[in-house]
Amino acid sequence: MKRQVLMEKAKISKDEITYSNRVDPTLLKVMAFIREEVDSPINYNSSGISPEDVRHSTMSLHRVGINHALSKREGRIRLNRWANYKAFDVTCPDLDLIDFYWVASRFIPGGGIGIYPYWNTPGLHLDVRGMDHPGYGSRWWRDEKGGYHNIHNNDQLIDLGEMSAAIPHESITTRG
Repeated sequence: MKRQVLMEKAKISKDEITYSNRVDPTLLKVMAFIREEVDSPINYNSSGISPEDVRHSTMSLHRVGINHALSKREGRIRLNRWANYKAFDVTCPDLDLIDFYWVASRFIPGGGIGIYPYWNTPGLHLDVRGMDHPGYGSRWWRDEKGGYHNIHNNDQLIDLGEMSAAIPHESITTRG
């Protein structure tokens, strides 16, 4: 299916994301399913970035033009000028953060999902890393100090949901 048709199904305009011609088609398909399921607006805070951009980690799945799986396995950037980016950072203001996580996890069984309760508007990192990626199936959350924590079981999500509900988000001024 053509990228533009997938963007329409996911209700994403070219103005909402960068490098719209380089987004992984699987990511667009996943976002279309998630968008239909939540039946609510989804905001795209971060999409594709160039290999030189310093706003994300060196191995970020937001980067265009790198072989993500090979780069991660070898611990260094492996360029591939045809490679698409595979990640969005998104918010869904009409849905509780943990509920949003559960919806996303139904459609991203092996990709990565990160929970960011300390963003100005709490949100998720969603990616469609392949089975050949060393971090296949990763789930994590980021704390208020920028530390990352793996999610190993559903009890952690319950605790995280209770903690997230208690955060005064309007007082937070920096994004993770």
